[in-house]
Amino acid sequence: MATRVLKSYKLFVGNLSWTVSPAELRNYFSKYGQVKQSRIIFSKSGWSRGYGFVTFNRENDFKSVFNQKDHFLGGHMVKLALKF
Repeated sequence: MATRVLKSYKLFVGNLSWTVSPAELRNYFSKYGQVKQSRIIFSKSGWSRGYGFVTFNRENDFKSVFNQKDHFLGGHMVKLALKF
């Protein structure tokens, strides 16, 4: 029996403002396509570490993020990178 492998496309998002929530991260990147998951990394004390990840289901949605040069969220220009 063949197993279907589902690909997901993960994006690193850096330079996030400490005020940005996972829901805001998801809402911002939803304009580029269907977001499978959004996650912000927090320290043990509960403070944002200033980075997170957004995962898309479709490659075209993932690629469309890079069609826009600059991304502003929470008053900061965020930095994007591919996450493998």
